[in-house]
Amino acid sequence: MFDLTKNVKLNQEDIALYRRTQTGLYVLAFSAGLILLFLILFSSKKFVFSFLTPDSNKNDIIDPRDENNIFPDRGEIKTGNPLIFDTVATGRYSSAEIRLTVAKNSPKPENVSAKVRKSYQAFLYPEGDPIGFKDGTLLKNNGGYFIVSDGKIRKFANENTVLDLGFPRNAFRETSPEESGYNPEGEIIIQSKIDSSELIAPDYPDSSIFKIEETYYILKNGELTPFISEKAYLTQYDINQAIVKGRDFLRYYPISNNPLGFGDGTIISYGEAAFIVSGESILPIDNPETFVEKGYLWEEIIPVSGDEFSLYPKGKLQMLRSPHPDGIVYLTEESSKWYLVKEGKKHLLSSENIARSWLKKSPVTVSEKSLELKDACSFEKETLSFRTYSCRFPVDSLEVFRGKDYEFKLLGKSDTRLETLNVTFKKEVSRDNLKFALIDLYNKLRMNYAR
Repeated sequence: MFDLTKNVKLNQEDIALYRRTQTGLYVLAFSAGLILLFLILFSSKKFVFSFLTPDSNKNDIIDPRDENNIFPDRGEIKTGNPLIFDTVATGRYSSAEIRLTVAKNSPKPENVSAKVRKSYQAFLYPEGDPIGFKDGTLLKNNGGYFIVSDGKIRKFANENTVLDLGFPRNAFRETSPEESGYNPEGEIIIQSKIDSSELIAPDYPDSSIFKIEETYYILKNGELTPFISEKAYLTQYDINQAIVKGRDFLRYYPISNNPLGFGDGTIISYGEAAFIVSGESILPIDNPETFVEKGYLWEEIIPVSGDEFSLYPKGKLQMLRSPHPDGIVYLTEESSKWYLVKEGKKHLLSSENIARSWLKKSPVTVSEKSLELKDACSFEKETLSFRTYSCRFPVDSLEVFRGKDYEFKLLGKSDTRLETLNVTFKKEVSRDNLKFALIDLYNKLRMNYAR
């Protein structure tokens, strides 16, 4: 046994007392370590929101709202209009408890019940209109050739028009009339203008793509817009899609000063940091845990140069509580349905053919069943409180669904007004939970220190 006092001489009675005290301290330290380990492995997670101070940084329940996506001013809940809110809880939990504190002089809530579902936050968005093929996509069906231009599908007058304009025939992907129907019809593309002086620009439709020397361009509004690099181009279009031209072709169109970058949803890295491209911004990802929990893949990170990185302003930090940004594509496990996240909605991409026009990487896998709301519990007034109501329910059955966002929906049969809202996730002490907690702890250590 480790002894700092081996040179101190004690009588037998003091030695016995010393040994008992020393052993007691070791037992106390060991017990404290076990308690600390227990609290770590079987920790609970609490989320709060105060309607008295809705702008407080201490509020970590996400986006309390009604069915019309409107914040309930002063916590007012109307009959028949549910209160909806989200929390993001990593780890494996056995149960959740919701507690409501009713405002003073507020009517008592009657028959309030809770429903819950778990997935990725953006996958729980309402569904918008289906979206068709991306601009620039080349299609063919029933012997006809088409290009998607300004959101519309435009047919080439005949095959000779395709060849005269120089479009590579092997770049046209086979599609069905049903798939093409998700883009409205545009004007037919007729024979290109030919001028012996070669001073008049050929009639290329918008969204035509060219490769001139080592640079790729897309025609937009009568301008040639360059891609910042081939690497960026390949996150949006196929390499065989571009019409190869000589440098003299540049005289026909003005060149845009605003180059294009990477496709939405692309994960890029610069230095030690990772970012996701969304629109005209790049969104920094705060840590490896967020990266993994969002369903991203390490092998799909694209390192970028200083010029490529400087093309973008930085947007909001992507944290665990952040929804997937615009441009992310989901794929459901059960039915292989594809969805594109855009402007607060998820939009069906009705086929893999359409989805692949938007996506040059792996989709984020989701479960269609995670959209179903599960009955959770009914609220009852707590015995020792006049204004607090609570309910508790199991959540372990939701663990099978990907994503860490829990969306709750509370519905009552009377108007009421809330002061505070609390959600606490708890872990049951069991062998399975212990095993999962140890594996989870190991994975977090490996993510943070092994890469």
